[in-house]
Amino acid sequence: MDHDHWLRGQRLEACRVLLTAYDEYAIAASMLTRVLEREADGPRDVGQAFGRAVSAFRNAYWQVRLVGSPDVREHASRLRTHLEDHKDCTDRWMDDVLSVQGSSAASERAEEERLRIQLGELHDAFMETASRAVSERQAIA
Repeated sequence: MDHDHWLRGQRLEACRVLLTAYDEYAIAASMLTRVLEREADGPRDVGQAFGRAVSAFRNAYWQVRLVGSPDVREHASRLRTHLEDHKDCTDRWMDDVLSVQGSSAASERAEEERLRIQLGELHDAFMETASRAVSERQAIA
């Protein structure tokens, strides 16, 4: 097996793992959001599932950073930065809901929604770039 073929396989796998981790994050964040909005009774470990999803995404991101092409790494970096912003906002919202005051819960909820929409857009941009990068490299091989 030549190096280019091996590297392409590693890149495909890294992107696949990142997208799977993103999906897990999106599901965990959605569940946590529903619990915070009191639309659903969540299991006690919904916050823990959210934390595990964040960790899985971070680990997957570093694999993309290691083997991804520059354009894919750039989009992965944007996605990661925004995911971290979304996570921080959701954490603040959860803290506000759990606090006695809860004074800024509404503003944190609005910020979470804005960040969630942008996160989806960045996910789509990463998908396009990764697909294009893999297709171009496959055509060359």
